[in-house]
Amino acid sequence: MQISGVIIRFSIFILLGAFSLFVDAAKIQIHSDNAFDVESLLSLSPTSLSVESNLAVLELPDKNLSLALVPFKRSLKFMEDGQSVCVLNRIKTEKRAKEYLFSYPVNIFINRRLYQLADLAPLSSSPVDLSELFNQFPSRRLIVSSQLSYGDELDKIIKDIPKKNIIVRDSGSQNRGVIEMFLKKRAEYALFTPQEFVGEGYEFTANSYEIKHVEPYIVGHVMCAPTVENEAFIKQVNAKIQALVKDQTMYNIHLNGMSPRQQDYFRSYYQRVYQDLLSSH
Repeated sequence: MQISGVIIRFSIFILLGAFSLFVDAAKIQIHSDNAFDVESLLSLSPTSLSVESNLAVLELPDKNLSLALVPFKRSLKFMEDGQSVCVLNRIKTEKRAKEYLFSYPVNIFINRRLYQLADLAPLSSSPVDLSELFNQFPSRRLIVSSQLSYGDELDKIIKDIPKKNIIVRDSGSQNRGVIEMFLKKRAEYALFTPQEFVGEGYEFTANSYEIKHVEPYIVGHVMCAPTVENEAFIKQVNAKIQALVKDQTMYNIHLNGMSPRQQDYFRSYYQRVYQDLLSSH
């Protein structure tokens, strides 16, 4: 996909032990805690649904943007300090909606599934009730990130799991960090989306299961601090998303790599997520 009509000029400096890339006198700072996404966005390479959808949405006229690889907790601190920061691929929870600005949906991912180490006996049922799972296997543990919301429902489920069954990943590079902890068998279980393995380039065998009471898909948004600059930016982003939905570009981006069976199942969920935009004139 070619990017045109967007002014993105980057200079490099070190931030938090990782690379950051900023434009001259940029008003809007775009943050991501996914190193693979940042690398792909900078090279304009649509290597995943996350990257392709965000490239399409951020193709805005006369807009100077910055892009930085920043841990989500640090992004939140910048937001609290009143900086015009926006973060990609964030879930819109009830709590966050009261504190931040959100774009229309940018991407729809297959939701997080429960991954189990391959050398364990497969679980007998799916979707899996996590509370019942740890009652059945009280010595097993689940890796979670302290810097992510897994969505309202899954966050509530995780909160009710006994602390002895939880290992928390606190440091940066959440995607790679949690995957590597799981590969090193620090715990028997972890929560991933299938896209994470494709994006990060990992290949391994593990059993995965849907999670009871959790929607099969998860919706990502651009989440911004409530500043005047960001209000104008979100309006521009929403107008672009509406145009991409109207001309079917957004739908086609999501279909890339899906089997015909997945496409049939996905279509109804896509229509539900974008119902208002599809019906507006």
